[in-house]
Amino acid sequence: LRNLPTVWRDTRPVCGEIGSHYAVLRESFAGEFYFAAFSVGPRTIPLAADFFGDGAWEMTQYVDDPVRTPTEAKALAIVRRTVVKGETISFEVLAEGGAVAVFRKVK
Repeated sequence: LRNLPTVWRDTRPVCGEIGSHYAVLRESFAGEFYFAAFSVGPRTIPLAADFFGDGAWEMTQYVDDPVRTPTEAKALAIVRRTVVKGETISFEVLAEGGAVAVFRKVK
């Protein structure tokens, strides 16, 4: 996460409610997309992948590990898979937790 861009081409709110949860999608000037979600309580946050261009995108998802995170605050599960435009991606966020995903165009 230290390599995240500090300036963005576009920022789009995905969902949120004050005191409950928040999710945002950002596009870098390099054409990559970054998703971040945070929640006070456990929650499934869907992301409709209608913002992609055509073709396949590699998603690297960093989420709370449901087994380890409750006792190890820095424990993450890393999920990598290919996604395409039109898919809905679900992020399982633990209480007081979050999720981050990076989307890069497959060449």
